[in-house]
Amino acid sequence: MKKAVLLILILCLNFILISCTVDNSDAQNANVDYEYLGEKEVTIEDRTFKLEDLPESIKEEIVALNFMYTITGNYDGLYDITADTEIDRISIDNVEKNYLEGVYIQSYVIHNISTLTELEYDQQKFDSGEVNPLYYYGWESVIEKYGLSDYEIINVEFTQLYPEKALAWGPQLGNGRYSRNFIVAKTDKDKNYKIYDFGMM
Repeated sequence: MKKAVLLILILCLNFILISCTVDNSDAQNANVDYEYLGEKEVTIEDRTFKLEDLPESIKEEIVALNFMYTITGNYDGLYDITADTEIDRISIDNVEKNYLEGVYIQSYVIHNISTLTELEYDQQKFDSGEVNPLYYYGWESVIEKYGLSDYEIINVEFTQLYPEKALAWGPQLGNGRYSRNFIVAKTDKDKNYKIYDFGMM
């Protein structure tokens, strides 16, 4: 009888130990113990990047990296964190081409980066009738188009600054403070999370 009880206790203890040692090495699958260890400020020639608010998940970090890679001219990095679609490849190619011609964003300051709840990004108007500034028009069609089941919508409030030459080209959106949503997700074929959509600013 004592041996049977002892055997049951040993089996229970083993089960508990196995449960506690689940492999959490892939930080992309959980935000538990996540800590942003990347750059908070970067200056390269006349271009600067600054994080006033640090990412709190790998998905938020990917969005922050999008801004930083644009400033540092890390186009391979942009390809790595962006979905492999024709429109995104063309967009990154254009950013690189414009940079070589001296037309680029000179500064990004990230004031706030956060993961939105569905209520925050799906509600077009508040009960008061006021327009919700975080509303993400068309997010559902992006999810459906790419078959995304594992996704988050990340919002970033940032200030961008162009040099004089770029302003002379008349960019669609000039210097100023903006808010933008991003869909960061994985498909069954993706190993890592990627940006699948850039919402309107």
